Amino acid sequence: MDKPVIVITLEHIRILISVVLLLLLTGCQTGLVSSEQIRLDDPVPSLIIPCAMAVRLPDRELTQSEVEKYWLMDRYKLVDCRGKHHELIAWSRMTVEALK
Repeated sequence: MDKPVIVITLEHIRILISVVLLLLLTGCQTGLVSSEQIRLDDPVPSLIIPCAMAVRLPDRELTQSEVEKYWLMDRYKLVDCRGKHHELIAWSRMTVEALK
């Protein structure tokens, strides 16, 4: 199968240059904001601290009381991590909205 031949004429180049110039001129009149003018607050430091690791269990059989204690410790860590995750998502969405 033959490869298609693309022919670019001088007229094509003139049109392309005209379009690029129009886009550049239009962009200059839209009131662009420089990066120095954008001020975004950092997330609260507690939101970017990694979540706590799961409880390390001893290498032996656990009593029912120990199972409950370790399970509860893990649950507290999970709930704390979930809260951080949701707050960080909210911060990210607010930041994106501020940039629109």
